[in-house]
Amino acid sequence: ALRISDEAFPTLNDLEAGLGHKTDGTLRRLGVFHQTALVHMPSHLSFEEAATVTCSGLTAWNALMAAPGRPVRPGDYVLVQGTDGVSIAALQIAVAAGATVIATTKWGKAARQHTPGGRGVDHVVDIGGYLTLTHMAGDSGGFDVKPTDIFEVLWNGIILRGILIGGRQMLKDMMEWMEAHSLKPALDDVAFELRDAKQAYERLDGMKHFSKVVIKIN
Repeated sequence: ALRISDEAFPTLNDLEAGLGHKTDGTLRRLGVFHQTALVHMPSHLSFEEAATVTCSGLTAWNALMAAPGRPVRPGDYVLVQGTDGVSIAALQIAVAAGATVIATTKWGKAARQHTPGGRGVDHVVDIGGYLTLTHMAGDSGGFDVKPTDIFEVLWNGIILRGILIGGRQMLKDMMEWMEAHSLKPALDDVAFELRDAKQAYERLDGMKHFSKVVIKIN
């Protein structure tokens, strides 16, 4: 049988075939999952808190802590966008790692002015894609608002990484790190019961939430 290592990363095919897509999701009271799809939950987290970290939390961890030789360090400046799940998880991870975080919906000079001498930030967690990438790269001190040019990435020493969640070993590492730092993910101030799942999705779709919307399954 094919064995997939814990270090393996998901592909688009994996995501399309995963939970909530071609496989039944987790809005149910009982489920059966393969052992390779599970990791131990940190002892200091509630079920609601732990349920929020496997996608957006792991994406943020991958972005900030998994770049070979360049994890976020004390003294770094990190820029995040808005208050969605990935951005808030990145903010919490960066602060716990000793970094200074700039959370904004504005880019370019508006963000750089919050760094020493306007030098720019060390890490940018971009969630907007093409619409914001050129602006966010400008916050690192590199190119500004022009369409992204690979040579400008080269001349300014910018590292661009595409993040597609992360692997199982990465999730294990994140769980251990969160427990060691007593880090708890931020949740929306409204939680829903399973019977009210439609309302939870409406809150998410209406962008009335903060960070992560929780549906409790009792």
